[in-house]
Amino acid sequence: MSKKNLKQRDRSRNHALPLAGIALAFVLGGCDTMQPSKPERSQTVVPLAVWIDAEKNDFWREVSKGVERALDAEGIQLEILVTGEQTKEEITHWLQQHKEDLRGVGIASDDSAAPLIDELMSEGVPAFCIGYDVPGSKRVGAAATYYYECGRKAGNDFASTIVAGVVTVISEHPVHRAQNEFWEGFRHGLLKNKRLRAQWLPVSGRSDARTLCQRALTMKNLRGVFLLGAEPLDAWLETPVRSEQRLRLRVGGFSYRQEDRRLRLEQKVDWLALENPEDLGFRAGRLLYDLAYGRRAKSQVFIPFETLK
Repeated sequence: MSKKNLKQRDRSRNHALPLAGIALAFVLGGCDTMQPSKPERSQTVVPLAVWIDAEKNDFWREVSKGVERALDAEGIQLEILVTGEQTKEEITHWLQQHKEDLRGVGIASDDSAAPLIDELMSEGVPAFCIGYDVPGSKRVGAAATYYYECGRKAGNDFASTIVAGVVTVISEHPVHRAQNEFWEGFRHGLLKNKRLRAQWLPVSGRSDARTLCQRALTMKNLRGVFLLGAEPLDAWLETPVRSEQRLRLRVGGFSYRQEDRRLRLEQKVDWLALENPEDLGFRAGRLLYDLAYGRRAKSQVFIPFETLK
């Protein structure tokens, strides 16, 4: 448990009455970017949890920061559980042990989380998905970036600006299925230009990203490269490209790092989309807050991404 979470727990114990039941509505409430109003001092402690089923990295650190910012209110006791700091089995056991007290759980995992989500829901604990939806589960909803729509817009841009040839997508992303959803949207965006052929190269590590960038440059009739994720973008910038080949290529990118907007300003990419993981965390935190206090919300919350072209 983080020091911040411990302080939140101590503060909650010092300023709130003992835990008592509160009415819940299992319908999602509206999410906006406004700071949530603080509960009255007479309200009881509200224990909430977020499980990030992934190794901690820059993306999930920003998500955690956003959740904490959204729930920095008196009366809120927040636990952020990260696989890697504890095992997946230890975390699921902890959630099962505390399900009688929890008033809401946000889960950033894949389809394997469906049984836990269903168990929590059956015990009256509202559970929703962060980053990746698990539609086969009984979850109350999800908060995520619309990766399909971003892919569709990127594919549409390439289809409109490249006459013919091969376009390669090199991808790596910390959210489950983000690559698959982007790729599906990208292929659909390319359909308006039948003379373009797309190839997908998913990354399995930084060294692999460099290898895939080098391999892409050897492809015959290569006319476009799209780099989905921070690792592929970094690998591309480190890969030597002949000036005459660069002139023939249209390069696009997608990143969760706000500082990467410089790549478009410096004309190192021709099309760039940026998502905001801290905003994803903030909206997820607001969703938790609304669920805990029985407020209505949307079942699907898409976090806007920014397009630079």
